[in-house]
Amino acid sequence: ELSRFAEAVLVLDRVLVEEDLRPDDRAHAKMLRADALYAMGADNPSRYAAALEAYRDILFGGDLSAGEKLLLSYRIARSLDKLKRTEEAMDQYYTQVVLAYREGRTKGVKFDDEARASFSRAAFRLADEFESRGKDFQAIHILELVAVSDVPAAAEATKRIARIQRKGNFL
Repeated sequence: ELSRFAEAVLVLDRVLVEEDLRPDDRAHAKMLRADALYAMGADNPSRYAAALEAYRDILFGGDLSAGEKLLLSYRIARSLDKLKRTEEAMDQYYTQVVLAYREGRTKGVKFDDEARASFSRAAFRLADEFESRGKDFQAIHILELVAVSDVPAAAEATKRIARIQRKGNFL
């Protein structure tokens, strides 16, 4: 909260070496550490790479709920995006966030608000990228996935679809 991220990373590193730390506290500390590294990326882009690795370690190192996996996948994609690894980021947004959310919902998974927000942000980021490349049909397809989903951003997705369709070059 005080934007003292370097200090937070040092403290969290010390916390994470404690052997008697409860598993849920350890997981929370790892996430806070990764988020602090990401926040420091604004001043030092190499921190995005460190955040990327920290998020991946959390994703592949623990027993996580579907919502936690979705959130971490979104943060991985966002880190890739900041590292200008756009194609990898777009693939991550699509396969590990958007499709994972849709698949989870078809299987009855109840995602929390943070996971639903991650799905929406990933989809909007994909739509923005497709639209910037002149691929309006693909942008509309992604936005339609949001429009039919149980997320607060569904109405905004419908508005954006109408705006893209008014341009007339979506076929």
